[in-house]
Amino acid sequence: MGVATINVATLIGFYVKMNKKNSIYSQIEDLKDRIFVLSERLYRPDISISEQREINKRKKKLLKNKEKLEKRLDKSKDI
Repeated sequence: MGVATINVATLIGFYVKMNKKNSIYSQIEDLKDRIFVLSERLYRPDISISEQREINKRKKKLLKNKEKLEKRLDKSKDI
């Protein structure tokens, strides 16, 4: 009976880790989409300089968040 409990606990732990990884993957995909949208907006001819700065600032922040998530994902693969 003790062995079955360990196996169930192991399966639950595995399930939680997989959910976290899937969550990270979906967050990365969302960030990629948002970065793409901002990049597309930069190509509009009627955009002002201040808007360009603001978009670049947001884009830089999104890229930084994406890198953090990718590092977290790499760390979880090592375990």
